[in-house]
Amino acid sequence: MLANLIGTTYGATVTKLIPLLLAATFAASAATVDARASALAGFHTPAWAAQCVVAENVLGGSSPLYCWTPNDGFTVRMYPGGKVTKSYEKANVGSNDRFFAKRLVGFGQHWAFRIAYVGSVYRCSSKATGLTCWNQAGHGWWLGRYRGYRIF
Repeated sequence: MLANLIGTTYGATVTKLIPLLLAATFAASAATVDARASALAGFHTPAWAAQCVVAENVLGGSSPLYCWTPNDGFTVRMYPGGKVTKSYEKANVGSNDRFFAKRLVGFGQHWAFRIAYVGSVYRCSSKATGLTCWNQAGHGWWLGRYRGYRIF
């Protein structure tokens, strides 16, 4: 039916509307992808004592691993080959990321983030005493269950 309209008086209107409709559809789908693609993977420990997400690097390049303790906002981050940085983030106090960090890594369980052509980029191990994470270069941290940390 659309083919029949092109060339008639409605054809010019339809021909002009098609690119606009396609652009609007693309913009809407791009907005949805961006809103849902702020993290690539994540998890939390029992009772949400710690949470971790691999953040998408929208500028390209490596994606950092962020972990935080919601009780005080203590936040650590690292890149695959880099050293650890730490800070206290007010936004992370009481913050439970129930979308990206919804996977539970229980005591005695392990988690790894892998990229097909690189292999394991980050690894974490959850124990009753706390969470330990490290990168390809061997840098990482131990976050105590509710207090304390060690960076290595």
